[in-house]
Amino acid sequence: MKIVRIEWLDICHGQTNWSFIDQLDLGPLECVSVGFLIKETDEYISIAENYNESEGLVADTMTFPKAIVKKVEELRP
Repeated sequence: MKIVRIEWLDICHGQTNWSFIDQLDLGPLECVSVGFLIKETDEYISIAENYNESEGLVADTMTFPKAIVKKVEELRP
């Protein structure tokens, strides 16, 4: 099973106090996740943090809509 590194954009919760608009640092949060590639379609990519090869089991999965994915890179063990 392939191991991949995914760079993706997440929603960033902004300021909760009164602030001047021109002093805000707005924009999405750039994130990186690594895992076993379990499914990829035209719309999304799914990974699992844990994989039991002998039983074909996965745990701790994450699915990313392709619209938020900046880069997918296969890692070599």
